[in-house]
Amino acid sequence: MMEEIKQMLINDKINVINMERVKIPSGQKIVYFIDTDTENLVLKMVDVTPQILIDEPEHEIDEDLQQEINLNSYRIIEEIKMSKHCPNFPQIKKSENKDYIKYIQVNNRIYLIYIEERFLGETLEKLLLDTKKEFTISEILNFLIQMTKHIEIMSSNGYVHRDIKPNNIIVNNSTYYIIDGGICKDTNSNINLTVTGSEIGTKRYLAPEQEKIIKNYNWTFQTDLYPLGIIATEMLNVKARGFITSNEDIRDIQIVKELWLGKDNSNVSQKVFKNIIVTILNKIKALRFNNIDECMQQLENLKKEVI
Repeated sequence: MMEEIKQMLINDKINVINMERVKIPSGQKIVYFIDTDTENLVLKMVDVTPQILIDEPEHEIDEDLQQEINLNSYRIIEEIKMSKHCPNFPQIKKSENKDYIKYIQVNNRIYLIYIEERFLGETLEKLLLDTKKEFTISEILNFLIQMTKHIEIMSSNGYVHRDIKPNNIIVNNSTYYIIDGGICKDTNSNINLTVTGSEIGTKRYLAPEQEKIIKNYNWTFQTDLYPLGIIATEMLNVKARGFITSNEDIRDIQIVKELWLGKDNSNVSQKVFKNIIVTILNKIKALRFNNIDECMQQLENLKKEVI
């Protein structure tokens, strides 16, 4: 398959210097890291093959079958469009002034292919797997400030991410990037990129309001603030991480308090826990700060107190 993709890229005048397949948990999506002489890119392939082509590989792709392929591609296309509205998401590569989105047929399967810019660095999840790595209060405040700014950008563009977790955060020299807008909610319209009936988000980091899938929900930036409290606790104390604490434990504020203050009981740490962590982990969405500027101001003030 890699040779077919390379040839496609060559035909499209993309000078591939290095191409590496990336292991991901999804069985449907295939991902390659691509380095050119000028760019670091990620190529994503999603299988959109209609069932009839799986059963009958020689079946002609007629108009009806093409419509089915387009329908299978709808969610991915909407996800791609979303990246344009959120400047902090990886942007789609342009080719001849058009988004690089196309179909390729390999081994009787049809894939929707698109290429995005790639943020260099490691996922925060990978860093948290290191049992020797714990973050200071200063580093955690830096994380919270940057992530809150990301949430502010998404919110100002009318989106709620709904799946902020360590695996969707890239770290490079203490700079944090957010990726994977695949289940974002467009709060300015009825566009919802979540497949009907699918789980919305990742259980360990779900805001309480996400646990109930209801028709007329009103998720806001407050929904995206919630997982930051859990992630910050995991960063501070290795004992808070997923290979030690259960999903239920880490969502219990009393357990979070023990993990947080048990690791760092300094004056600034107590303030961060009381003024920020307790607030954004409130089970009631409306009590997680009235607006994002209020949250940001408190974070900036606390940052000044760190010696």
